[in-house]
Amino acid sequence: MRSREEKNLEGQAGAFVGNAASQNVQMGTDTAIDSMRELLYKAGKISKVGFEQSKGNLFEYIEAAKLQTNMANCGERFDRNPVTDLAAGRGGYGGHTAPDDFRMQRNGRIVGQGQAKYNNSAWRAAQNFVDPKYTDMQRIAPTDQMADIESCLHKMAENGEISKTAYENAVSNLMKKGLTDPSTGIASGGTTTAELQKLRGTDGRVSQQAVRQYAARFEGKQLAREVGTAASNMAVATGVITAIVSGTQNLFEVLRDRKTLDNALEEVKADTVSGALRGGETGVLSTVIRFGGRKVALPVLSDSTAATVMAGGLIDGCLGYTSPSPRDGLLSRMPSSACKKKRHDSGWLLGGLV
Repeated sequence: MRSREEKNLEGQAGAFVGNAASQNVQMGTDTAIDSMRELLYKAGKISKVGFEQSKGNLFEYIEAAKLQTNMANCGERFDRNPVTDLAAGRGGYGGHTAPDDFRMQRNGRIVGQGQAKYNNSAWRAAQNFVDPKYTDMQRIAPTDQMADIESCLHKMAENGEISKTAYENAVSNLMKKGLTDPSTGIASGGTTTAELQKLRGTDGRVSQQAVRQYAARFEGKQLAREVGTAASNMAVATGVITAIVSGTQNLFEVLRDRKTLDNALEEVKADTVSGALRGGETGVLSTVIRFGGRKVALPVLSDSTAATVMAGGLIDGCLGYTSPSPRDGLLSRMPSSACKKKRHDSGWLLGGLV
């Protein structure tokens, strides 16, 4: 049997391997937080404007947020936030009157542009989309309007209201999956009319509370994805490392006739399961710590490696591990009784960070 210190070291190694494998989705969470911050900022700027006049702005920021988050989850990103309306000082282009609503730049080169229209009439949206100044741009509209817009474009072409060239350019650039990165094909997934209408206040303006709730749900959905990914990656990595070490040690024991092969295999399986459980718990907790640190802008906590170290210390203390590493400090030596009390108090960590 391996010592508790050996098992703990394997768990630490697995946690760090799993953390490294989760870096893309961590970047996705950071992007979601940043994107929602910009949405909230824009909503505040247009708080005194009627919803009908400002809904297009909300649509643009939401589409950009979805695309950038999806890209970050895959390890991809633009040079700047693609919303041209966003001030340059906030990471955008500062082009409030620019013909393109979206400008997608990679390595200093514009790889795509887009125009968003959120009209109550599909016919009006179709008319806007054939404007020559939008030629070759992606045309973005609520996904539930796309079929009607395409039908209107077809009727306009049949009636001779638009040229064949204008029709083909508009139809070929209708993005039915939302704003899309031309380089990778990653899309926002689209936004519906019903989704946007929830942001309308009873006074006919943008509901600031509804926007805050939308931002919280958006971030929460991404956080759940990071939690699942981190827990899975750390559990798998810890289980694999534990299995390798345990399997190697048990093989020597079998060769020396100290145990039967069946007993050795059972021990490897038990070690792997316990190691994976520890890795999964560390993954969940480290993600919560990192997310909380990112939200309150504490660099130490928002760093994924530091969060993994802290989570490992907390888990080790609660599960009775006795790590010899000085990086755990007092956390890894926390009495099990104290940990049990704290683990049952649901607000002990989240209340202080999120």
